[in-house]
Amino acid sequence: MNGDGPGPTCASRLGHHWIDGGTNSLTRMGSPTPLGIIASMVFGALPSDPMMAKYNAEHVYSKAPEAATKRRIDLTIIGNDYKRGGEVSLENEPYLKRLVEIASAGKCVVGAPGALQFFSIRGGAEGFLPGSMFGCDARRRPDESSTTDGSTAP
Repeated sequence: MNGDGPGPTCASRLGHHWIDGGTNSLTRMGSPTPLGIIASMVFGALPSDPMMAKYNAEHVYSKAPEAATKRRIDLTIIGNDYKRGGEVSLENEPYLKRLVEIASAGKCVVGAPGALQFFSIRGGAEGFLPGSMFGCDARRRPDESSTTDGSTAP
């Protein structure tokens, strides 16, 4: 179970320790008794790491295709150590530099001497979304914002 109902456990959502080596997915099962089956359905979907649960609560990724890639990059940056989840922040300069480096496959480097740089990362807002966007496809969510002249732009 993946928390959304029956199905495989997802490593990008629950971490790589949930997946057996050499396989792509794992479904936790209890003993083959009615109580064991019910327990595996209830407890199998719960992350066993409280820091992972905290990370998942604080970093919302939508169901947009870019979200899984962005989450993998974020977890790579923190070394899959959920205790370091606070480093995944728009206010953390080393995180942002590493994000650009990994997302560009090393082609872009932040801080080139004498250059004014702007970066746009597809799916870059993933991990920083409001909780209401969990389970949504963030690409299909219309948003209105104000332009510099005060008018509203779709």
